[in-house]
Amino acid sequence: MRHKKEPHRQCIGCRKVQPKKELLRLVLLPAGKIVFDPQQTKDGRGMYLCPDQRCFSLAYKNSRWKKYLLENKDLQDFFHGIHETMSSSIEYYFALGIKMKYLEYTNDDPGTLQREDVIVINSGVSKEQKNRMYAAVQEKGTEIVTIPGNCMNDAPCVTVKNRFPMISRFTRDLRIFERLSSKGLVL
Repeated sequence: MRHKKEPHRQCIGCRKVQPKKELLRLVLLPAGKIVFDPQQTKDGRGMYLCPDQRCFSLAYKNSRWKKYLLENKDLQDFFHGIHETMSSSIEYYFALGIKMKYLEYTNDDPGTLQREDVIVINSGVSKEQKNRMYAAVQEKGTEIVTIPGNCMNDAPCVTVKNRFPMISRFTRDLRIFERLSSKGLVL
């Protein structure tokens, strides 16, 4: 069986080539305005950015894209819009996963884990509790993502089961949101 190659794109900030799904896509509309494309499906000239403050700064300084970025009168609002879009997407997936019973709230014991499950930890959880969770899941090979608690209804930890139909999109958004939140981006 043939496996599809994962598409890669170049970040307009740092110029590194990375998997497309790990980058933020900005679209230059025919009117000359840039919008954030969370689903990576809009028509228009696409630009990709690492979800990292350094890359946003480098992209802003890049003479090729600066003229378009300056048309967004308030870049702070633009970046805040990206944050809000990612946050609402994660909240939607949380609500859907709970409704479909593919998400389980956990405290210290992650319960029965499978390799493709994802543990989401509230960033406000104590260091001891984080360490216990890391130790518990390390032997299983489960992925752990830490995000702000306001997206999780202040639950300490959530297990996302690998049977969740949208786990790949949800995990992608979680990883990007984690990078945006933890790097101190202007968001």
